[in-house]
Amino acid sequence: MGKRFEFLFHKLMVGKMDCYQSSNKKARRRSLTASALLVSLLTIVGCLGLVVFSTVLAQQGKKQLTVERIYSKPNLSGQLPRGLQWSPNGEMITYLQPNKAGQMDIWYYEVKTGKSALLVDSKKLLLEEEKIPPEEEEGKSQFQIRRYIWSPTSSHLLFPLQGDLFLYHLSTGTLKRLTATKEMEEEPKVSPDGRYVSFVRNYNLFAIDLKTGQEFALTTDGYKDVMNGKLDWVYPEELEITTAYWWSPDSRYVAYLQMDERPVPEYPIVDFIPYHAVIEPERYPKAGDPNPIVRVGVVALKNPQTIWMDLGKDTDIYIPRVMWLPDGKTLAIQRLNRAQNQLDLLFADVTTGKSRCVLRETDSHWINLHDHLYFLKNGERFLWSSERDGFRHFYLYNIDGKLLRQLTSGNWQVVSLCGIDEKKGIV
Repeated sequence: MGKRFEFLFHKLMVGKMDCYQSSNKKARRRSLTASALLVSLLTIVGCLGLVVFSTVLAQQGKKQLTVERIYSKPNLSGQLPRGLQWSPNGEMITYLQPNKAGQMDIWYYEVKTGKSALLVDSKKLLLEEEKIPPEEEEGKSQFQIRRYIWSPTSSHLLFPLQGDLFLYHLSTGTLKRLTATKEMEEEPKVSPDGRYVSFVRNYNLFAIDLKTGQEFALTTDGYKDVMNGKLDWVYPEELEITTAYWWSPDSRYVAYLQMDERPVPEYPIVDFIPYHAVIEPERYPKAGDPNPIVRVGVVALKNPQTIWMDLGKDTDIYIPRVMWLPDGKTLAIQRLNRAQNQLDLLFADVTTGKSRCVLRETDSHWINLHDHLYFLKNGERFLWSSERDGFRHFYLYNIDGKLLRQLTSGNWQVVSLCGIDEKKGIV
């Protein structure tokens, strides 16, 4: 059948080319006829393939494959796992999987044994004050898992749901409500030591002490035009930054961006979902418009008073990346100019705000941002990538910003940093 199809296809194409060599109407009609025959032939071959495949399935005692089944649910390719995450201790991979009721459960795959099992049953996630009567309990749950966050201690899971936060204890299988407010709790995180849960509410940063249950504000001066710990439209869209605050490695401090949107023009966006359309103004800078004025602040949990890092006199800048050094006392801040052709790496003392420029990248046209800043555990050296020689490569610096050596080179570029084995000295 394959050789015959090739012969027919060849004849049709030859006939089509011959038609183009003639300019009369008859030749054009022949061309159209040849094209139509080709389409018909391909359609027939496709249908024959489906019939043959269905016949084979039927002979094997399986259901016949129909067009309706191909486009109906469940998908023939199967259900792909969602929400894949490593547990912080590296012992398992967790993922979301729907149960028979269509609700998402959390399953795990144990790396050492290859065992897969149910970790969190959504049907059992009921708060003590919201228990369903036994006669109505079958198949019912008031809790829908859509997203989960691991505690760094691997002992708890944090669930954001409908604007509130819930903590699940893996050892006891119990669920605890952390917040119950009309306002949404956004950007939830768990501190590195697992003791605190932080979030943004009403453009301010808050934290909850999980030992005492006490909630306290880390900032109080935020509102819709001056946002603490919350990104505007430009930063995630143009700079690919995903968060506006960072815990220190020792859980003593929180560094955050404050975005002053007042200089940015408003752009009207119409919400057509309500019965009567509503105009919702959005701060949106067009080319040449003022950007938000961004500052970097650090607040200590024991004394929540912000210390502002020194970013220089120019406020028409971007702060595309922020990272803690291993000592928990120094903040690495990347400062990009408005033209995006000069990138500075600053190290700032979080107790005083004083900063120093460690290295500077310049380009006559444009600087591409990256996520290849990596501090070695001893805190004496760091890895940095640059396109200074025409291709992106890795460079090794000491903590004072002195270039020690170039690690990779050649007419190719580094795409990502997959991992570092510090004991063996391998990148």
